[in-house]
Amino acid sequence: MKIPTAKKGARNVGQPVSIRGAAVYWTIWQTAQQWLSRTWNWVQVRQQARLASKSLHVEENVSLGMKRFVAVVKVGDQRFLLGGGGNDVSLLACLETRGNFQEVLTASAEQAAAQVLTDRKAQPARARTRRAEKCA
Repeated sequence: MKIPTAKKGARNVGQPVSIRGAAVYWTIWQTAQQWLSRTWNWVQVRQQARLASKSLHVEENVSLGMKRFVAVVKVGDQRFLLGGGGNDVSLLACLETRGNFQEVLTASAEQAAAQVLTDRKAQPARARTRRAEKCA
């Protein structure tokens, strides 16, 4: 069986057509690879420059559904736990840089529960009974 070769008028006379086609594809592949590499490097440099110039950065964001969220936001060297809904954003806690998220969340919940109990003890007994009657 005879291997097809380039015709006499072509540049690579006598060279098999499949090798010549592979060389063209290889050249295109390398050119595309170099272009992608340069483009990716450019994107990374732009991203790093943009992040370096910002002092406010959202480290973590969790959606709670119905337009509610909890987010950890870093401003300079400080981190904050924020909660928000459709119309408002509230500061839930100031996070320590070395603190574990779960520990801070538990401590914040305990502090909020203690505050509720303190407020409840400060209310007059009559106001509590009136509220109970309204709910019943």
